[in-house]
Amino acid sequence: MTSILINLDEPVFSPVINMSLMQMIRDGNFQWPNGATCVTQESDGELLWWSAPVNEVKAAMKVAKPGVGLIPLIGLGAQINSDYYEIDEQAFVARDWQSEVVTLEQFVSID
Repeated sequence: MTSILINLDEPVFSPVINMSLMQMIRDGNFQWPNGATCVTQESDGELLWWSAPVNEVKAAMKVAKPGVGLIPLIGLGAQINSDYYEIDEQAFVARDWQSEVVTLEQFVSID
């Protein structure tokens, strides 16, 4: 029997797709959760929807380590939802995932 090793100490990095986080949110047809102020993306492709003030999320993005993410900096209580942008069951990260914060105002202005 083959065994599978899952190392939870190693960060997971999904492949980068050539689209911005804004494009990913638009193309993925994601619904904006009630109470969310913004959305960011983690290295594994997880889209995190936050209820924290946008300026706090942006400040955390500047000091976050890619393999660790924002939850230790912002707190699990401020995360209100999560999603993944997948193609054929493979999660992807946007080309600007390490720096972009998409706000509700930006989302509602999507054509």
